[in-house]
Amino acid sequence: MQRPNHQQAALDQVIEECRRDQAQPQAPSVQAVERTACWELFRRWLLLQNQAAATAAVQQFEKLVAYWLKPFGTERDADLRMDLVSDVWLLFVKYLSGERFNRFQSLDGVLLYLKKCTITVIKNAQRRQQREQLFQQQMAIYATNLALTPAESAIVQRLDDQERLKMLLTWLAAHATPQERRIFTLSFLQKLKPQQIVAQFPDEFSHVEMVRQIKENLLKRIRRALGGSEG
Repeated sequence: MQRPNHQQAALDQVIEECRRDQAQPQAPSVQAVERTACWELFRRWLLLQNQAAATAAVQQFEKLVAYWLKPFGTERDADLRMDLVSDVWLLFVKYLSGERFNRFQSLDGVLLYLKKCTITVIKNAQRRQQREQLFQQQMAIYATNLALTPAESAIVQRLDDQERLKMLLTWLAAHATPQERRIFTLSFLQKLKPQQIVAQFPDEFSHVEMVRQIKENLLKRIRRALGGSEG
């Protein structure tokens, strides 16, 4: 498939042609030719690592991802929808960036993989919900049927905390940015206050409000994903 015009075109032109192509449904016989602007947009993002192309592609196709997420009930929860959409893009980039993008020579192939990532994110979210519900049920039964001594209660709490920390660290490794993981370590594990973080790492964190915003956003995503209440 030849794409000389789009590969040589300015990014603004590619973005505009992709937007126009997606706004006008086309017959299957002409899709392979006329939808190459969007393919080129993904190529510049995933193969060439162009951040402006990345922003444009996400803006162009985020509504499509949100539509695919509807069966999971995201229409009733805007925060959940935003979190899952973010997870979809993270998974998509993880497995399709760099030379791996060359396996896909059409927009249809790229979007099919994007939909596959969406399905994977939905299944993972469903499993998290089921684990959390089962955990709550088991704890309720345990609390009802057993009268624990103070020492036994402390042991159960430590085991619970260890399991939750393990789940949290696994989630952070898969979904958090390096900056967010840094804030987690400094704030929650080392117990540093925002002012201390800025004072010790001024090159990474320029002001206190930046640290607080990263921390608040991270906490929100953690609670949404794991149903926890990390402090």
